[in-house]
Amino acid sequence: MNKAKKLIITGIAAATLVLPFPTLLLLPLL
Repeated sequence: MNKAKKLIITGIAAATLVLPFPTLLLLPLL
């Protein structure tokens, strides 16, 4: 149970860190 919770938190943290980069790279194209 605790391992699954940690995995979800890690996934959310990774998504939060990774998602802004493609957005910043695509911004000049818009």
